[in-house]
Amino acid sequence: MRTVGAAFTPETTLLIQGVKGKIDANGVITDAETLQAVEHFLQSFTNHVNTSIQRHG
Repeated sequence: MRTVGAAFTPETTLLIQGVKGKIDANGVITDAETLQAVEHFLQSFTNHVNTSIQRHG
């Protein structure tokens, strides 16, 4: 992702091992720990994007 200048941090990276067993047929996350990790990732990513926009206008 260096080509597009992406900046990855542990907070803006998410790996879900065994994802097939944690999401039902309708795409709903059924595993509480995974749901919490996704919510944390989304908040961190949103903060990262907003900070980047503020810096670069």
